[in-house]
Amino acid sequence: MGALNPQNCYVKSFKVPNDAELAHDYLWRIHTQVPSKGQIAIFNRSHYEDIIEPFVNNLISKDQVILRCKQINDFEKFTLVRKRYYHNKVFFTHQ
Repeated sequence: MGALNPQNCYVKSFKVPNDAELAHDYLWRIHTQVPSKGQIAIFNRSHYEDIIEPFVNNLISKDQVILRCKQINDFEKFTLVRKRYYHNKVFFTHQ
């Protein structure tokens, strides 16, 4: 906990991809926002929305959904866990 500074917390909202983000794969913009050591990042929407929204709007196939789920799991396992990032997934909804 020595490097942790709660004042160094930020929220990153992922909206419709811009031109720079569209020039890369869908996980590129997530990679660019992974926090540095001691930072806390809260992602408002994230790479999971890059599965749900395109699938609901018939922009990607079921096979692409399965592939993206695997890619996200690999990203979380190899990029986050191996580098000792701790992450929690929380889904909020309203009624």
